[in-house]
Amino acid sequence: MAVSRNSHMNTRSLAVSLVLLAASLTASLTATLAAQSPRSAPLRPPNATHPEEFTSILSARELRDGRVLITDPGEKGLVVADFRTGKVETIGRKGSGPGEYAGVAPLYALGGDSTLMAVSFSRRWLVLDGAKIVASLGADSPALAAAGSAGVLGADAKSAVVILRTAQARPGLALPDSVYAMRMELATGVIGEATALRAIVATAMSARSTTSRPGAPPPGTVEVATRAYYTREVAAVSRDGWMAIARLDPYRVDWLAPSGTLTRGAPLPFSTERITDREKFARMKYTARTDTPKEPETAGEWPASIPPFELRLNPIILASPDGRVLILRVQSADHPEMRYDVVNRRGELERQLTLPDGHRIVAFSAKAVYVAAVDADGVQRLERHPWP
Repeated sequence: MAVSRNSHMNTRSLAVSLVLLAASLTASLTATLAAQSPRSAPLRPPNATHPEEFTSILSARELRDGRVLITDPGEKGLVVADFRTGKVETIGRKGSGPGEYAGVAPLYALGGDSTLMAVSFSRRWLVLDGAKIVASLGADSPALAAAGSAGVLGADAKSAVVILRTAQARPGLALPDSVYAMRMELATGVIGEATALRAIVATAMSARSTTSRPGAPPPGTVEVATRAYYTREVAAVSRDGWMAIARLDPYRVDWLAPSGTLTRGAPLPFSTERITDREKFARMKYTARTDTPKEPETAGEWPASIPPFELRLNPIILASPDGRVLILRVQSADHPEMRYDVVNRRGELERQLTLPDGHRIVAFSAKAVYVAAVDADGVQRLERHPWP
């Protein structure tokens, strides 16, 4: 039977189309798998480690001369460390007078070599120039009077402070219904337009009525049940004023520009891990930091699955100097290491950084990332790693 030339051409065209389709599907599948399995790599080795021992490094801030401000809620308080000489000098002292503080708090870089330490519980904000306290803002200052009970989220290079205020769904409810982020001029207390973030989801606690069971408190009261994980949506402020908001459902990062434009990120690769007995015992070991932790029943209520991030270790979200944000993932039985998702301003997961168990990133500078490294005895030291 004779076959026409057109039939041969159609057969070849069909074959070519199938090959191209297969190549396209392969490329698409490869890209999908790559997105689901982010490239994982450790931080580059440290180029310096300060010899001073710390109890619990809360935050750090590199100064122009290379020295580093450090807050340690333990015995050290507020200090400045010199990596060249290995020395540490105490700044100020604990107290309620001018230049004194009741406790330490995270450090936020302002413009130039200025730094803000906002001790919210004592209603006192300290401003440092280099390693010297130059201003002590009390409750009657324009900034604190305007901020009220709001907490400080961050600051930018223009010395604008971002504060957070919560609104309750109804009086007496333990959980906030919504959160508002507001930029405030530190010098004048002038607050810009408020940006409403989506309602915080707190899986650590659940408010439940107690009026229907025997022995319940009086009507109208709310009982709060503690759960094994404490998590809610969080945010970080970059030096250029951009704000990254880490969402929970679905897990993603939204970016808020200084102009107020909000860019919604796509869902990030996240494999839901169910809470098994193995996960419960691993969790108890991580939180107790001992080989003989308590039984899982003592932790309270357990959710069905592990959340992507939580508030057990701080900071859990940090803005890097190159326009990215790092989010500390929850440890699990299969992932005892510390993992940080690195997300760009398009909301894409670029890679995942890994650190040894217990090591935490506490600060960035233009060319370095600072890590609180813990040894077998629980002693912390500050490491400086190259970045990026």
